[in-house]
Amino acid sequence: MIWIYILLASLTAWYVRPILPIDETRYLSVAYEMFIDKEWVVPKLNGEIYSQKPPLLFWLIQSGWSIFGVNIWWPRILGLIALLMNGYVIKKISNILFPNKSHISKTSFLIYTTSFFPLIFSTLVFFDLWLSLWVSCAWLFILKRGNNQKKVINLIAFGFFLALSFLTKGPVALIFILPPLCFRKLYSAEPLCFWVIQGTAIAILLSLVWFIPASISASETFNINLLWEQIVNRISSAQNEVDGATTHSRPFWYFLVLLPLLFLPWTFCSKMWSRKHHPFLLSITIPTIIIFSSISGKQPHYLLPLFPFFALALSSRINNWRTLNSNAPRLTLVAFSTTLIVFSVYADPPPSFLDKSWVISSAAATILIAYLWRSPTIWFATAPILCITVHLALGPKFKNTYDMAPLANIASTWEKNGFAIAYSGAYHGQLQFIGKLENPIHEIQSKNELKDFYNKYPNGKLIKISKKENLSGKVNALPHGTRWAEIYEEARAE
Repeated sequence: MIWIYILLASLTAWYVRPILPIDETRYLSVAYEMFIDKEWVVPKLNGEIYSQKPPLLFWLIQSGWSIFGVNIWWPRILGLIALLMNGYVIKKISNILFPNKSHISKTSFLIYTTSFFPLIFSTLVFFDLWLSLWVSCAWLFILKRGNNQKKVINLIAFGFFLALSFLTKGPVALIFILPPLCFRKLYSAEPLCFWVIQGTAIAILLSLVWFIPASISASETFNINLLWEQIVNRISSAQNEVDGATTHSRPFWYFLVLLPLLFLPWTFCSKMWSRKHHPFLLSITIPTIIIFSSISGKQPHYLLPLFPFFALALSSRINNWRTLNSNAPRLTLVAFSTTLIVFSVYADPPPSFLDKSWVISSAAATILIAYLWRSPTIWFATAPILCITVHLALGPKFKNTYDMAPLANIASTWEKNGFAIAYSGAYHGQLQFIGKLENPIHEIQSKNELKDFYNKYPNGKLIKISKKENLSGKVNALPHGTRWAEIYEEARAE
């Protein structure tokens, strides 16, 4: 049944939710430009070098497109693949930490794949579930070495998966690897530090196979952006902007408040709060949370690589999940649905992306399910049900607000007819993939640039992003997330 829950949640999310700007549209546009240019070394966005992320996710998307053709279902299914593979790896880690206790490995897979935050992220085109997979794989081979398995293949495999993590999100992966080694004596009698240093050297060498050609093909700016601005400055919050991306500065306690919500429904399982967790699991989760909490820049998905270990910690305290009381997940569903209804009815002004009728009907259905479902299996169904409820509550209004397809189709028609296209506002590739555009869009940042564009392209077309209250009323406008896109096809913007 677990497969049905996860599949229903994924299909609902993919059906209701459009490709979200600016992150999903940006990553897909980078992969699309690399694909049509037959480029496998230097990522590009709107014709410019894209140095904010390493290329592994783009390679995975390109590889699927090379087989199946350009489509949206392949990039979307990648997150689900990473989720399930991560669940499989955590089962392997469980067999090392808890030998001869097969029930723990099975339960850890179920808990991880049915935790709210990993499940939601498995429906998105993002890097973090893949980083989580490579970190889990790296720890699998560290623990094999810690279990006195001295095969050279374990060292090579550790270096290989650490290299994949570098190629997914850069050296940030080391935050999940190095701190637990400081507490190595608590969970392993084998010396691991020098072994990990050797493996890290292998990972760096493997990463250089991409990084050196990319540096040669790109520029010195590419190196600085990737290695310094996107990592060091983001961590130190030395500036409020990192090459167009905010540092997401938030207070120290941010993760401590957020984590219980992200690990629903398992946060309310009393076994989670036992003091007798395996010392390795405490060594990888607690120091890492402290480190990320100390960094000013915070995003919820930064902690995704810890969720397999949360699941393993909880499963190790559950002897038989069939004996769990079903009240906690049922109350979670009722409380969430009730809050959703109250918010949609009494919020002033009402959220533009919520459809009240969809909210009430989907939340009421969830409350009914919670009332009727008395079996402990509801623990595994709660997160998928929450995922389905959230997306059904968003309803058609969310799609109308954030769907870039209507605007991208207009841009595609302009390009096919030979018109130059300009975009006045923050452009992050929102139209490239969806509109299957083959040429860069002219980014307009000032009135002088707009004059220069019209001087060079008298028949050029303009998309101008504005707040609703600033719309000129002279031309048609389409929703563009929290803004509106004015379409200057015949008239020129002043």
